[in-house]
Amino acid sequence: MAMVTPCILVCALDPQSGICVGCGRTGDEIGSWTSMTEAQRIALMQLLPARLKTLGPVDPPQQENAQPC
Repeated sequence: MAMVTPCILVCALDPQSGICVGCGRTGDEIGSWTSMTEAQRIALMQLLPARLKTLGPVDPPQQENAQPC
């Protein structure tokens, strides 16, 4: 079974908050994603929509050949 991820292939950290403008995770959370339990990933994913709202409108970078975080 594939690992669930909030990544939408728009991988860029907001310089002020350190939050990815695509998925809402921090760099540390992205780095530790594969070592988290499924329950930890689900709990974190529930927080992400509210986090993304704190960023306000952003212009995500266009990335050719983007890879998931």
